[in-house]
Amino acid sequence: MSFSRQIFGWVLVILLVPSALIAKPLNVVTSTQGLASITEYIGGKHVKVRALATGHVDLHFFEPRPSMVMKVAKADMVVKIGMSFDAYVDALIEAANNPNVFPGNSGYIDASVGVPKLEVPQGRITMGMGDIHKEGNPHYYVDPRNSVYIAQNILNGLKEIDPNNASYYETRFKKFNAILERKLEAWDKVTAKTKGKTVVTYHRSWTYLLDYLGLKLVTTIEPLPGLPPTPKHIKYLTEDVVKEDLDYIVIATIYSAREARKIQKKTGAVLLRLPITLSERSKKEGYFDYIDSLISAF
Repeated sequence: MSFSRQIFGWVLVILLVPSALIAKPLNVVTSTQGLASITEYIGGKHVKVRALATGHVDLHFFEPRPSMVMKVAKADMVVKIGMSFDAYVDALIEAANNPNVFPGNSGYIDASVGVPKLEVPQGRITMGMGDIHKEGNPHYYVDPRNSVYIAQNILNGLKEIDPNNASYYETRFKKFNAILERKLEAWDKVTAKTKGKTVVTYHRSWTYLLDYLGLKLVTTIEPLPGLPPTPKHIKYLTEDVVKEDLDYIVIATIYSAREARKIQKKTGAVLLRLPITLSERSKKEGYFDYIDSLISAF
């Protein structure tokens, strides 16, 4: 057979292959690397995932770059934390003018749907209360029990926009849950050690993790959510609030530990500096390894 005939044969084969078999992976944009990791668990070979916030950043003050508009413009699906925590995603969607990911459409995924919310404010919210989220504390992703809700929401979205591969996504979701169950067996053993112990945090970043571990929050170093502590407030904490039997001080690595060390000096508590998000550098480890790093620190 001549070379030209071989080329013609290969071209003919390619043209006859069903488009579903050569379809490109879905473009998925997530607000954080943690959401990207879970999306990759569920989507597998059928997704190409990009996270917007890729480092250990304070998501309260994250400022998106203009280049992110193009990422959203090309997205088949967008996954966000929700609860007004990453509202910049909606601004990007509006700027990108991509109907696939408009709120209410199949490509718009709020990962918080179904999550049991903690610290939901009651009554009227005022500026004097600090940085309060009306839907509740948005840091739900640090509790491993909530990852099943995140994964379920992502699964629902993928099945809706790509029904041809629904069974594939279902299988991946079941594997994700199987891994989670095995991990929880190990992590639950840690709760036997931490249950009932006391903790001070800088921000209410760890409410859901404390709930899982059975830890009792004494106070926060911030006088109000989002308001940096003053020397007067730290003096009040160390002299009148925090007792010597404090067990842990937990602070996210995005915050200064200066005030935390003052409390540690008085109480002798264990000071833990933990990453509030999965970073780009550690993304190969994945969501489960990130949670494991949090829980094993106690």
